[in-house]
Amino acid sequence: MNNDGMRVLDSDGRASILVRIFAGLAWLPGVLAGCGAADDGVVEGEAAGAGGESDVASEALVPVPAGYSEVALSAPSSGVRVFKRNDADEWVTIVDLRQATARNITGAVSGGDPDYLLVQRNSYTAYWTDARSHETSTRKLRVVVSGTFGAFTYPTGIAFGLKKDGSHISYGYAAPGGPAPESFNVKLFTFNNPMSRAWIGAYDRSSFGSPDVVGALDVAADKNKYASIQRTMVGVRDDNGDGDLETILVLSTRRATQAVAASRLSAFGAHEMAMLDGSGSTSLIVDGATRIAADRPVPHAIAFYSGK
Repeated sequence: MNNDGMRVLDSDGRASILVRIFAGLAWLPGVLAGCGAADDGVVEGEAAGAGGESDVASEALVPVPAGYSEVALSAPSSGVRVFKRNDADEWVTIVDLRQATARNITGAVSGGDPDYLLVQRNSYTAYWTDARSHETSTRKLRVVVSGTFGAFTYPTGIAFGLKKDGSHISYGYAAPGGPAPESFNVKLFTFNNPMSRAWIGAYDRSSFGSPDVVGALDVAADKNKYASIQRTMVGVRDDNGDGDLETILVLSTRRATQAVAASRLSAFGAHEMAMLDGSGSTSLIVDGATRIAADRPVPHAIAFYSGK
C-alpha cells in the first residue's frame, strides 16, 4: 500500500498478483493483441472480483495496464474494484456482476410523449444520496458515475435512450427514429440481462427489452474529440470466455482526448466500448468521496454496489 491507501503495481510495470476467474481464455490473445495499440503497456494483473472474497474456482491472468494503483474500498467490496492512474486524475471502475450490483439512478420522471418522457436534472451528489437508499444488508454502495446524455432544459429530454429497472423512460429524442435524430453513431449499453449480463451494441429498439438501457455514442463519435477534457466511457468484458459479458468497466477522467480515453479503457480488456456524457457532466464518487465533480446537474447516473 502507498500513503493514499492504494496497492501499487511493481516498479517495472508488472503486477505480481493473480485473479480468480473461471478457466476459458480463448478471448485473451485477442484482447492482448488489441491492447498493443494503446498508449499504455499491458501487464498481467487482477480483474474484477479477485481476492479473498471471490468464490470462483480457477486462476487465470487478465490484463491490467501499467501505471495504475488500486484504490482501497470500504469492506465489503466484493465485485467492485477501482484503479487510479498514477500520473493523472483518472479512474477505472471494474464491476463483476456475478458478485456486484448495477442500478440506473435518475431524477424524477415527468410527463411528455410516452416514448420520450422527461427527467429532472439533479446534482451528482443527489444521486449518491439516492443510491444509498437502495442499500441492503448484503448490498453496499461503492461507486456512482455519471451517465447518459440529456439537454439543458428543466426537466430534460434524454438524447439517446434510457430504461431503468424495467421501466421505459425514453427511446432518445436524438436517436434513430426519434423526433430530432442526430448523425452520431448511437450505441446502447444494457445490463442486468437474463442472458449476457452486460452488453454494448448498435442502437436498436429491440434492445429495450433489457431491464436497464443507457443510450451512448460510439467512442469515435465527434464530441469535441481532439480536446483534452473530462470524459466518461464504458466497456464490457467476458472474463471466463463463456459468452456472458459479466464485467462492466467505466473510465472516468478529468483530461483526455476521445482516442486516449478509449485506448486506456481498451487496455483493461474491454470487448466493446461506448461513450457516455462527458465534459461538465462527468462525475465520479467513490466511497462517498468526490473524485470528479460535475459542473452542472444531470438526468442520470449509474450506481455500483458490492454484493447482490
